[in-house]
Amino acid sequence: MASYLDAVVAGAHVLWRHAALVAATHANARAFLAAARRALAPLAGAGRLSTGDAVSVVLLCCPDWPRASVQDAWDAAAALQSWADACKHGAGGAPAPAQAPRGVSFAVFWQCFEAATYYARYLAALRGAAFGPHGCRGLPALDAAMAAAAAELPPRGWPVPDAAAMRRVVLQASRGGTAPDFAFAELLKALCGCQALVLDARRDIAAAAAAAAAAAAANSNSGLAGDSGSPAVARRSSSSGGASNCSSRSASSGGGGADVAAAARQPSSGGTRR
Repeated sequence: MASYLDAVVAGAHVLWRHAALVAATHANARAFLAAARRALAPLAGAGRLSTGDAVSVVLLCCPDWPRASVQDAWDAAAALQSWADACKHGAGGAPAPAQAPRGVSFAVFWQCFEAATYYARYLAALRGAAFGPHGCRGLPALDAAMAAAAAELPPRGWPVPDAAAMRRVVLQASRGGTAPDFAFAELLKALCGCQALVLDARRDIAAAAAAAAAAAAANSNSGLAGDSGSPAVARRSSSSGGASNCSSRSASSGGGGADVAAAARQPSSGGTRR
């Protein structure tokens, strides 16, 4: 139990757990995104990801993550990657015609996956209230769903996007209001491409990760101080040397991080698991 509570304090209790636990609270989802980013850091310089690669990457951190949500994030990433590639190869600063990308970079995929997961409860509320099988039920219905979500979700601990930024997202998805029956996928693409919302999510995730690291360090220091005051530890320190005890304790507590890094390096060394 003590080990589990230490993991909760450090924000590592959601790695390799079921998706239902990750999605149960915003704190869990935010901790998962922070821990997964650290674990998958070795993949940042990898080549482009196919849909199957993206699924395998996410499954490294959560064994039953819904594949449909990974596909949605990859589709949004593919749209952003196509635009980025077109701008990069366009002549005279004008973007070339967008083409389907041959995979997406890890950074672009993770940006979309992170934004979609961070705002998942908000997006689910909009999808359920304002979208049907044939697309959006109209901009008034979407406006009403956005207002209802903004009123209901924050008291329950779930974030909502900035209202002004979200209006820009809707305008982009609906092509300036000329296509009010746009598909939900267009809304997700526009949200994942909105740098203001992406940065808001990233800052909140980073702040939570920093707070968890500080709390874990304080908890570790408190435990070491408590141990040093006990007669048993004092006798062990005098007989075998306190430095060796501390170093062995550090090695045992750092094993989890090594396991995470090893798991994250697995696809980059032997190919992404499918």
